[in-house]
This record gives sequence, structure tokens and C-alpha cells, in this order.
Amino acid sequence: MKKIILINSILFSLICILIFILIYVILKDYTPIKNINISIIIFLIFLIFFLNSEIKKYFIIIFSSFIFSLYLFEINFMYNIVGFDYRNKIDSYFKLKQNDNDVRLFNLTLFKKEQIQTLSGISNVRTINCNEDGYYSIYLSDRYGFNNLDSEHNKKIIKFLLLGDSFAMGDCVNRPNDIASRLLNYESEKGVLTFSYPGTGILAQYATLREYLIPNVENVILFFFEGNDIQNLNDEIQNPILIKYLKDMNFSQNLKKNQNKLDNLMKSRFFDLVEKKKISKKQTFINFIKLYQLRRFFFGSNRKEIHRQIANNNLIELKEFNEDSKNLSRLFHHFEYILNLINDLLKKQNTNLTIVYLPQYERYSVKYDNIYYKKLKDIAKRNRIKFIDVHEEIFQKEKNFLRLFPHIKGHYNKEGYKQISDLIYKNIN
Repeated sequence: MKKIILINSILFSLICILIFILIYVILKDYTPIKNINISIIIFLIFLIFFLNSEIKKYFIIIFSSFIFSLYLFEINFMYNIVGFDYRNKIDSYFKLKQNDNDVRLFNLTLFKKEQIQTLSGISNVRTINCNEDGYYSIYLSDRYGFNNLDSEHNKKIIKFLLLGDSFAMGDCVNRPNDIASRLLNYESEKGVLTFSYPGTGILAQYATLREYLIPNVENVILFFFEGNDIQNLNDEIQNPILIKYLKDMNFSQNLKKNQNKLDNLMKSRFFDLVEKKKISKKQTFINFIKLYQLRRFFFGSNRKEIHRQIANNNLIELKEFNEDSKNLSRLFHHFEYILNLINDLLKKQNTNLTIVYLPQYERYSVKYDNIYYKKLKDIAKRNRIKFIDVHEEIFQKEKNFLRLFPHIKGHYNKEGYKQISDLIYKNIN
């Protein structure tokens, strides 16, 4: 009998110690009591020994269940079994790589040593994109690294060629919910392609046309996102390679022919990045014991809050950027000049050009007027280029604009992309 009591006491002591160490680990990094003294925990453990045996049993059952539940949540956060995927992109990559060794994630890169500027991603690989609605969008890139069905390149006529940044590429949704895929639903015989890529402005998009444009295109749709396209142009005119497309009308990087070289360069850069972010199995186990993911979720800045902070900072930077009227006037001069270069290039092969104006979430959430709106309308009118106003035609008419945006307000959700696709087809077909 005494032996059983002794064993129970030891077991109870171990459980108590585990519980309070767990509480200490959780609290010490993420709350104002991070300097909590370990002696307090020992004192609390000592007090529990004076509880009667029945209460001790309930204590063990309740807290053992509590600990078990915490680790179940930790496992869910680590492997995204159910619910919103809170993992970062690198963690998602390592998980997907277990089943697909060709999965990648990448952005535009200037390779100074090789004197080459990428305008797309790695070709023919599953590419992890972004997560704004609880899942990472993933697409299989085409022969040039764009988000297309590769078979679309084989069609004799391309009805729509999309040119723009992440919105035109269909960021954060999977096929068939991006704009190109939805337009393809209307055009089963004629093709639809997007030569769009995140982080590009109109100069990179002009360079993309110079490198990849094919002669059998009926309509090029140029997307302008008011959130950062002019800032992107500000960076691009300082890019030593992109600026060559303006200075020399015959300049080319021959990106189509150099796709294998580009893929190797980007894969090398990608693996260097992954190696730096790689976490050892030992560290993964330690993070699990310490409930790293769970603590980050409850006490750290969650993904939605981080995106909100980034959006606020971007909005402040945008307003400050726009206050420099002299620089802004210079950039719009560049924009209009490049726009005319694009239009002239397309006229030579009887391709129609249309501008689609895309508003950002902050236009409706904080009620501010983006000065680009009127400027772009004036430029389109002055140069007789068709202008599709998504702000006026969709968002201003929508009573609940939130239903067009995802959980994390960055791009549009499935419904937002659907309405934009329908508007484009109605105006151009």
C-alpha cells in the first residue's frame, strides 16, 4: 500500500513539475511576466501537496488533459491538418517537398554577376505562391515560368494576353479562380495567357512583351494596381538592365532561349535561401516541446495582424511618396511614354490594348482618394486606350465590399477575381 502511495506521489510530482515548467516556458517569452521567478513555481508545486488525494486526482486528470490538448493544437499548427494554414511559406515548402521534390517558391531577381534580369519564375515546377484565405495557392508554371497551362502556348490564336503584377497573375487563389482561368472558360478554342508576375511595374511588363510577345494575340490587357505600380516603376527605371529596354529598341536578353540558364540560376539562389531557413530535426523537436507554433499564434503577432501592419506602413509610405509632386510628375511622364511604346508595339501586329484599373483594399477601409485614379483615366483618354474601371464598375456598386477580399486583405478573393473577369469579358468581347 505504501509503495503504491509513494509511486502515486512521485507521479503526481512529475506531472506538477511538467505542468509548471510548461506554464513557465509559455509565459516567459510572450507576456509581461517573462521575468517570473522559478522559485514561485516551486512554491506552488509545494502547496499542491497539501491538497487531499481526491482533489489531487482531479488535478492530474484536468491538467493532463489540458497538456494533451495543447500538444494536439501544436501538431495541427505544425502540419496544417485542419483550419487556417498559419505556417510561413518556408515551412509549407518543407512539408510539400516530402511528396514533390520539384516544388519551389521564388520572386524576381537581378543576377548582377551574370548581367541578367528575370521576368518570371522557374519553368515547369509547382510554385508556392501566397496565403490570404487559409491555404497556400500553388500553380504549375509553364515553359517560361508564368502561371499558365503550358498547352495554351500551342493554340493558334490568343484571345487575351494579361500583363501586370500579382493581381493579373492571380495571387493567392488556385486555378480555375484566377482571372486568366476564368477568361479561358469563355474561350475554349482561342487561348488565354498571362505574362504577369508579382512585383513588376510597367517597365518590367514592357520588357516582358519585348521578350515573350507572340504574333497571334488579339487583346493585351494591361493591369494597373493603384497600391504600388508607380513605386515599382520608380525602382525599375534605376535597374541597369531594365533601363536598356528604353535606351535601345533592339535590346533583348533572349530570355526564351536562356530559360535553362535562368532556371539554374534561380534554383541555385532558391536553395541558398532554403539552406539559411532550414531548421534541424533537433530544433524542430525542441520547438515542438516548447509549443513554439502555439505560443506564436496566441502571444505573437498573427499573420492577419502582420499583414495589417504591413498594409498600414505601405499606406503611409504611399502617401509620403505621393507628396513629392515633382517626382510623381516625372514618373507619370515615364509611365505614359512606356505605355505608348507598348501600344506602338501592339499596333504593329494589330493587337488591341486595354487598361484595367485595380483599386486596393485601403481605398474602402480608410476612405482615402488615390491620386493615381484620375491621372490614369486622363492618360488612357489622351492616348485613346480603352479603360476598364474596376473601382467604378464593381467596388463602388458593391454594398459589402469585404466579400470581394480574402481573410487577409491583400489581393482579391475568388469572388473578386470572378467579377473582374466577367467585367473584362463583357467590355472586350
